[in-house]
Amino acid sequence: MKRIRKTLGIFTVKKISYYKGNYYTYGGFGLYLEEIRKYFYKTILVAHVAKKKPGEGYYLINKENLRVVHLQQSKNEFINWITIPISFVKSYKIVKEMDIVHNRMPDYTGIIGAVLCKIHNKPFFIQIIADWAIEAKKVPILKKGGLGLLLKIDYYIYDFLEKLVSKNQLVFAQGISSYKKHKAHSDCRLISSSAHYQDDITKYSERFTNNKAVRVLNVARLTGVKNQRLIIEAIYRLNRETNNNWHVDFVGTGPLRQMLQNLSIKLGINRFVHFHGQIDHGNDLWQYYDNSDVFVLTSRSEGTPKVLLEAMARSLPVIASNIGGIPYLVPQGKRGLLFEENNLDDFVKTILKMKNNRKQRKQMVLEGLKFAKQNTVEQTTKYMVEEVNKNFGLI
Repeated sequence: MKRIRKTLGIFTVKKISYYKGNYYTYGGFGLYLEEIRKYFYKTILVAHVAKKKPGEGYYLINKENLRVVHLQQSKNEFINWITIPISFVKSYKIVKEMDIVHNRMPDYTGIIGAVLCKIHNKPFFIQIIADWAIEAKKVPILKKGGLGLLLKIDYYIYDFLEKLVSKNQLVFAQGISSYKKHKAHSDCRLISSSAHYQDDITKYSERFTNNKAVRVLNVARLTGVKNQRLIIEAIYRLNRETNNNWHVDFVGTGPLRQMLQNLSIKLGINRFVHFHGQIDHGNDLWQYYDNSDVFVLTSRSEGTPKVLLEAMARSLPVIASNIGGIPYLVPQGKRGLLFEENNLDDFVKTILKMKNNRKQRKQMVLEGLKFAKQNTVEQTTKYMVEEVNKNFGLI
């Protein structure tokens, strides 16, 4: 597909750091941004920017043919609500310079972009990464002295607005929940979120070959929602109840690192628990996937996490919580195994099932490799751009 001589606008929640004349981001967003910009003459990014040194895990954004509109970063939902009118006003005129707009959700930034497109009669499409209606149900009303009720209301208000602006629009939904929610009232397509390229995909590799030591890998922020505490408790159980030495490698940073370290010391397994901090995407990161026996994701809330596709791309067996959009990526027993959310007994049982059933494990890994090849950054982005072009006739 040839380059489209149009200006692409992107409204995103993703936080950006601006430091010494350069922009930095984190996660898979930068990979997506780099890839989709190849299809357009110019890109205008509307994002929440902080003028500060980028944190650990941030990487440089290529500025060629890119303009960044700075919106204020919010520390909490209350400040976010206050800044919505400011963001709206600041973005109002910018939309006029865009030929086609990509509004990324869930976030009010994407809502603002969609509303402005309707005002200026600009064509737009939507990408929905997670389902905030599910998050609303999970928030305890009495959380933080009753603030949970306000957060729950905030989620439901957002969900209503998301449905409103998505009506009759082209929507790319990541995860079955978001897809089912929007397919009846929009032109909705189910997609996966990717952070690996075709060149990152490896050949089949046998795992669990060391009879003494087993290595478990988790790549994620060290936060409550990622629930790494469950992994440490499982490592404790596995070292007590089996004849193997079970190790876990945590790749990522986050506010709960010290708590997790203290827990491993308390349980007497700190020599089996390894914290590696943030690792740059690329060969340094792939080494952890390649040297592990199984990848585990114990999250209590997810959309369609990129790390599961990364593990599949590196021929690593995957185990994950049966929540959110994960069953779409990992159908039970087809591309990996699922366990009941936050259920330690089921988690340990599932890990042992993966280890002890070589035939099923190999079949799941081969299916995972096939799925990873179909859902690279290149393939996913190309599919989205082709669908956008079909709908709006950009070329």
